[in-house]
Amino acid sequence: MNNLIERAKAILLNPKPAWETIKGETTTVGQVYAGFLVPLAAIPAGAMLIRHVLFGGFYSIGRALVAAILSYGLTLVSIFIAGKVIDALAPTFGATKNNLNAFKVAAYSWTPALIAGILGIVPFLAPLGLLAGLYGIYLLYLGVLVLMACPPEKAVAYTIVCVVAMIVLFTITGAIVAGVTVGFGAYPHYGNFGRSKVAERMIEAGLAREGVKAKVDTAEGKVTIETKEGDATYAAGADVKIPHDFPKDVFVYSGAKVLSSMTVPKGSHLMLQTKDSADKILDAYKSKMTAAGWQEESSMNQTGVSMLSYKKAERTAGVVVMTADNKTTIQLTISSE
Repeated sequence: MNNLIERAKAILLNPKPAWETIKGETTTVGQVYAGFLVPLAAIPAGAMLIRHVLFGGFYSIGRALVAAILSYGLTLVSIFIAGKVIDALAPTFGATKNNLNAFKVAAYSWTPALIAGILGIVPFLAPLGLLAGLYGIYLLYLGVLVLMACPPEKAVAYTIVCVVAMIVLFTITGAIVAGVTVGFGAYPHYGNFGRSKVAERMIEAGLAREGVKAKVDTAEGKVTIETKEGDATYAAGADVKIPHDFPKDVFVYSGAKVLSSMTVPKGSHLMLQTKDSADKILDAYKSKMTAAGWQEESSMNQTGVSMLSYKKAERTAGVVVMTADNKTTIQLTISSE
């Protein structure tokens, strides 16, 4: 616990030397999760539960508990995916690809937002969390400079593109939580996020000023960014399809609904949902992925969340399975080294 507190203080109060220290560390993804993200991500999830117990907002304490657990798991998964996006976009901005460092940039830059999650207990204080999010963007900027070796003149554009990706990821997270716990169709309504054409043009213009060409279509829940290595596309909504270039040797669970897709140069991500049990899904992936020539490298089980990682030649694949409210969500992430 002392190490966690000291790391959080360092990244918040002295971020530049903290990033240099992190750069020299040999910690693994699992160690960052266990020693830092897992306890910190519990803060906003716990605050969500306490707020709804004290002030209401859900039909029952049971639903509030489901929301907290689901939000907790999806936050951990979204940070992992954000690291993959940061790594995949690195060459576009003259940065150095490094999967582990990219994950650390995503993980530690989210520190202020996770800690500020405690403000969510009191509804009228929750908006102050936006200030913590803004500081997190600054931390992200410093992180890509140090850990990803991004040229200073391209760091702003790199940061903006990464932030857009994170907004999409965490908006999807919020939609899933709302859809499961409140009972409205979250994904069919995803287009309500930022539907204003003015907002779309503002995002596109801001990226254009930094030399990044993007197309934002919030009505369809889609963002496409042009990079030197190819387009990066994020999509979520009622009619999302599996991308045509999704790897054929990666097992897609039969009968599962596609909730979102993400394609970046040298990488892909799918979010699926099914009513089948987590055990059945995990057994299927262990069998099908091995049969397709993938080698299992690790597995991890937390309460309500299971993770598998695979390797095949120069590619890695991650499978994350989570169950809540009788529905199981499957996250597939594939990247080339």
